[in-house]
Amino acid sequence: MAEVSHPQRVREALFHARGALVLWAAAAGLAVLFVPLFALYDSLQAEITRQQMAVMEAQMARVAPVSEQELASLRAAAAEAAAVEEYVQSTLARMSQGGVPWLAVLQRVMPQPGSGVRLTELSQEQDRLLIRGVAKDEAALAAYAAHLRGSPLFDGIQVEVPSEQYTISLRIRGYQ
Repeated sequence: MAEVSHPQRVREALFHARGALVLWAAAAGLAVLFVPLFALYDSLQAEITRQQMAVMEAQMARVAPVSEQELASLRAAAAEAAAVEEYVQSTLARMSQGGVPWLAVLQRVMPQPGSGVRLTELSQEQDRLLIRGVAKDEAALAAYAAHLRGSPLFDGIQVEVPSEQYTISLRIRGYQ
């Protein structure tokens, strides 16, 4: 093996010493950066915890028990809604006994929102159902009449427009 000269050994020692010094400097730099980053992380964690506690407190405040007066009012409203539903269901049952699907008739007669047609009155004259209302223009009224004519529920549809209001007269199939 060739022998390494003294100056070359000194250079290698200096090279290794410089490498160790750079490594120590990098470690010291990272340590200096770590302290503020850890402090920032710690303050963010504390803020997150504080925010979570505020949210929990707000949620708990919303879950406060209902007063007896509010509870009685809610019970009365629920009982009234149940009575109205029972009345509507019994009325529909009585109406359907004549063989006419009144719920389907009413659903078909009601104009679609935004159609430009509004009903003002529904009435009956003998065997005809009269629909009165207002249309924004003739095209809207024609589309509504076509909607009614397209239903197998109705026949004998007549449209009258004596003024700004219209009247549609029709027969409900199966109605005696």
